Amino acid sequence: MAKKLKIRKIWSYKHVRKIDSCSLARESGDVLVTDRRESIALLDRTGKTLWSKNVSFSPLEGKISCDGAYVFILTFKGQVIKVSRGAELEWESFVDKDARTMAVKSRGQSVAVASYKGRFHGLNSSGERTGIVHTAQPVIHARFTSKSGSLFVASAHGWVGLYDKEFKPVGEYDTGRTINEIEVSERGGKIFLPSRDEGLTIIEFKTSQMSVYNPGFAVAKVGIDRKGNLMVAVGGKGEIAVMDINGDILWNTDTDHSFIFCEMTIEGDRFVAVSDKGVVECYELLQEEELAKKESFEFLETGEEKKGEKKTSDHFDYLEI
Repeated sequence: MAKKLKIRKIWSYKHVRKIDSCSLARESGDVLVTDRRESIALLDRTGKTLWSKNVSFSPLEGKISCDGAYVFILTFKGQVIKVSRGAELEWESFVDKDARTMAVKSRGQSVAVASYKGRFHGLNSSGERTGIVHTAQPVIHARFTSKSGSLFVASAHGWVGLYDKEFKPVGEYDTGRTINEIEVSERGGKIFLPSRDEGLTIIEFKTSQMSVYNPGFAVAKVGIDRKGNLMVAVGGKGEIAVMDINGDILWNTDTDHSFIFCEMTIEGDRFVAVSDKGVVECYELLQEEELAKKESFEFLETGEEKKGEKKTSDHFDYLEI
């Protein structure tokens, strides 16, 4: 029998334009958002804007470390830029003009930058290159496991490759389906593949056992807790569903948004969902044993949406590219 679960929205933020990348610090709860028109914003766990910057480059993707200490930006020109929580430049490094995506280890110890031409590059915490690895297929998705530090990379055509901490190949898997996104559990035992056509696929990597769950809508993105025992899935027509590892729906709702991103904290106590209109919503989860400790609540539409700050000063002027 599924556990009792109640959820409420605790804050909402409105960016200055459509968000192209969103990253949740899965321990601290901070949220990084970027758009491709040279704007970056960092929010704390309460939804407060810590800083908002107009920059001199176009961000392709942004990632934040689990503890919220460091921000990493991959640009359209193939550079990786590391910035502190206080918006101070740590380093910048050109990697690959064909870069498509990047993965960052939980504390920012290393970065993997993947190219659609079938390779990925490794960087250490100081921005120095640690190697280049050629892959069986072009890579469009990459994820580090939070506990073991292994790297998963995936192609759009169903291929998934696993690499150890030294970026040496460990194994590979052909899912036989289109991959729109990939998430992995903390030790890499499970990989999660959302699909707009086939729901949510979960693969036990060692045994190759595959399970497919259909939450009742086309899944745009999935977020998971530490071990993947709790999942949140969002859809393009405003759907949100929280499920357990058996595919049982613990809670679901429909909203007025069209969601494109979502992520869940390691503890599974909150998640963020991002709409195609630049709205970020943060939800809190309470399970049965926690409900007795707090006042009873149902799903709440709380607070007003905050507009992103568009500042004309204190930019990353020193990040000329």
